[in-house]
Amino acid sequence: MIRLAHSAASLGGAIAAQASLLACVAWLGRAQGVAALGVFGYQLALGTFGGTLLALRYELACVSDDPRAAFDALRHAFVLACGVAALIALGVAASGRADLYPVVLFGCATWAQLAVGGYLNSLRRYGWIAASRAAANLLMLAWLAWLAGGAPAGVDAFAVYAIAHATVAALMLGYALRAGRRDETGPVARAFFVAQCRYPLYILPSTLCAAMQTYALSIAIPLWFDARSAGLFALAYWLGGAPVSLLGQGVGAVFRRDALAVLARGDENGGVADLYRRYALGLAALAFAYGGAGLLLVRPVVELGFGLAWADAAAFYRGLAPCFIVQMVYVPLAQVFLVVGAQRADLLFQCGAGLALAAALAAAWLMNLSALDGVRLFALAGAAVAGAGLVLTYGLARRATPRHSIVGEPA
Repeated sequence: MIRLAHSAASLGGAIAAQASLLACVAWLGRAQGVAALGVFGYQLALGTFGGTLLALRYELACVSDDPRAAFDALRHAFVLACGVAALIALGVAASGRADLYPVVLFGCATWAQLAVGGYLNSLRRYGWIAASRAAANLLMLAWLAWLAGGAPAGVDAFAVYAIAHATVAALMLGYALRAGRRDETGPVARAFFVAQCRYPLYILPSTLCAAMQTYALSIAIPLWFDARSAGLFALAYWLGGAPVSLLGQGVGAVFRRDALAVLARGDENGGVADLYRRYALGLAALAFAYGGAGLLLVRPVVELGFGLAWADAAAFYRGLAPCFIVQMVYVPLAQVFLVVGAQRADLLFQCGAGLALAAALAAAWLMNLSALDGVRLFALAGAAVAGAGLVLTYGLARRATPRHSIVGEPA
């Protein structure tokens, strides 16, 4: 059964986060132009990607039906993340690239929010998770509103954004460490990292392959084409990717928690497959409604929010739409890989998907396609990959049994 209250809380936080991020993007685009928006997007992508890899994906062990195991995983992953972050900071200092410090700070904050979110998910603190997702973007908006006339000379907007995220992450960590003290099971030990080695062995490489979907175009378009095309694509990607991201964060987290509970109970009446079908039908209805509304309204929305100079972003949005629609269904349901412990299947699928998307990108370059045509080709490949992912994850859900659950594994 879908927990509507939990889904609503989680989805509400994701919507607030995405809406406030888009408001920040709109301000940057209107006030500083396409080049500034491209730089902000590059820094955001780099920091998010680096933060995701910071603890070699050990933070995913925080996803558990058992709060005690989740907190133990949080403690161990936090120690590892601190060590890796210190090495990265030393490398940045040695290189003299002071401009990368905000990116490092943002990456650390991103990781902390992911890890603590996993622990709070085990406590069913969906309201806390929802609030934390929106808080940093709202802080950024408050700063922009306070400035009113624009950022003063010498102040990097992304640096302010990174500080806002770091503030929220620090508060989340403080709350989690205080709340979980009663669940401490002993000192940080090497045994945890050995027992949970499937995360760096399987999920870390799959994350690297999945980055082809998320970051390839964001990197390739600025390198291959002009700054205007890069800015238009960035806007279209943020507008279209926002619903995918909010459903992945909001509904995906609740689906994962509900699926873990089904496995923990040993529910044989439909089990995970029945839960999967319920969520899939709801997500499909949302995806088709979004697709129709988006294709009709994207141009007036862009012109109203950004001005006539940005109207061509609508063409990029329409090119990306097939991929976004299928991903809206697939991304939340991809939690099945984690729920049933199918890290090897996830790795193989992500490697295949990465190769398919890389082939599409290479074909666009070899055929010397325009930026828009290259986006269309890549989006069609992405839609096909997401469709294959739905077939695979449904098969895993049908075969899921209680012994596959990650609940209760040594942590």
